[in-house]
Amino acid sequence: MTKERGKPISIGDILSKVMEDRGLGMGGVLAALQKVWPSAVGEGIAAHAWPEMLKAGRLTVTVDNNAWMNQLSMLSPGIIDKINGSLKQEAVLTLHFRLGKINIKKAVDAAPRPQFRELTDEETAAIDKAVRPIGDETLREGGRKLLSKACRRKRIGT
Repeated sequence: MTKERGKPISIGDILSKVMEDRGLGMGGVLAALQKVWPSAVGEGIAAHAWPEMLKAGRLTVTVDNNAWMNQLSMLSPGIIDKINGSLKQEAVLTLHFRLGKINIKKAVDAAPRPQFRELTDEETAAIDKAVRPIGDETLREGGRKLLSKACRRKRIGT
C-alpha cells in the first residue's frame, strides 16, 4: 500500500489505474473495441485504420496514409457513434489519428469471420441454371461452388 494525501491506496487500485491509462481497464474496453472495429466502421476503413490506444475517452487510431487520415477526420462524429453503439457504452469521446503502419495480422484476426446460411430451393435452381451452359465439368462445378458460397454468405448487419 502507498499513501496519497494521507489516505492509503491498495496496489490493486494502482494497477487498475495503470491498466486503464494504457487502455486495458474497464474490462478490456480497447480489446472489445478492436474486436468490433471492422464491423463498426466497415471493412474498408478497417483495412486502412486500426485503434491502438484508449485513454480517458480519447481513442488513438493509426492510419496508413494521409488521404485516409483526412477522410476519417471528417467522419469522426459518425465513427464515434458507431463504435459506442457497438460497444453499448460511451467509451470513446474523441478520436486522434496518427500516421503509421497498420498491423494487418491484428486487423485480420479481429475481423468477423463470414457466416453461412442454407440456400433456398430457388437459389439452388438459379445457380444450376447459370452454370448449365458451361461445357467443362470441372469448370461447371467450380462455378457452382463459387456461386453457392457467394449466396450462402451472410452479410454483416442483415
